Amino acid sequence: MITKWACLALALVLVTCGVVRGEDEPVAPLTTSSLIGEWEGEWLSPRGYVFQTTLQLEVEEDGTTSGTFHWTLTASPAGPLQSKVGQRGIEYAKGKFHPKTRTLELAGYEKEDPEEILGLDKYRLVVSDDAQVLGGITWNHGTWRGLLSLKRLDPDAPPPDPANWAGGAVGTGRAPWEKLIEEKGNFSISMPGPPSKQEDDVETRVGVIHAVFYVASIDDGKVEYAAAFSDYPKNFIATADVSKVLQGVRDGSLKTHAGVLTSETKLKLENRYPGLEVTFKGFLDGNRKKPMKGHVRIYLVNTRLYQLIVLSETNGNEVANEDIGRFLYSFERLNK
Repeated sequence: MITKWACLALALVLVTCGVVRGEDEPVAPLTTSSLIGEWEGEWLSPRGYVFQTTLQLEVEEDGTTSGTFHWTLTASPAGPLQSKVGQRGIEYAKGKFHPKTRTLELAGYEKEDPEEILGLDKYRLVVSDDAQVLGGITWNHGTWRGLLSLKRLDPDAPPPDPANWAGGAVGTGRAPWEKLIEEKGNFSISMPGPPSKQEDDVETRVGVIHAVFYVASIDDGKVEYAAAFSDYPKNFIATADVSKVLQGVRDGSLKTHAGVLTSETKLKLENRYPGLEVTFKGFLDGNRKKPMKGHVRIYLVNTRLYQLIVLSETNGNEVANEDIGRFLYSFERLNK
């Protein structure tokens, strides 16, 4: 691990100092748009922590930059985080890109971290001449000793090998994970196999609400993933207590499954929109013969309600935390 860390450190120093590029090679100028898009890579610390990440960057004309890191802890030395390998979290960062010097400065300011695996870091990064590689040092716990190496994510690359993910392993008979893009609902999300689309008109005290569900079932229906959206009337949201709206959705889920709440965490989507993450124990059937666990995220974006749901029977069909994280953290709005 230390060898890998040291080699990466050397490579980043060479890039930063301009040693990798020959002095006579032409260099294409970079613009503020050079960094826009999605990146993927790895963060290492000399203590032995390793995180995989994807980073979505948005850059304004004046260089003002915002970024969203989706982190996955993949290795940890002995200690409290060792049992949390495979857990995920989100870090929101902002800063400035300087095209002339090819440098990017970022600072984390907010996180969605229910498993408490993340800190809020600072980043000093350098972009390669062709804007395909981004890397540098990071600050955490008082020192600039973390190393981050990223490459631009190829939009035409094939999806990850399902053998690398529990719940999509080769030979299990399960379909590979697929990215669902729902333009009307303005979101994308990864699901284990092609989901079925379901629509329903729900009678509520504020009128009929049209709900759209995408459901992917595995293990003969014993595990279900669902992504849903619906729109409340504007006049209702204008006067409603948002926290009570979210709590009402939570309570509806518990009632449907005769559930008992086991955890609840307040969330913010894009550091703006309120949300809740809840886990509970209940039943898949009305006869209470199929005990299950539920993991639900609820977001309210203006008048639109999003629900991300994982339900699994507890008779040997528990979903791996890695799969739950992959599903929940892949959710993104298309137009923000």
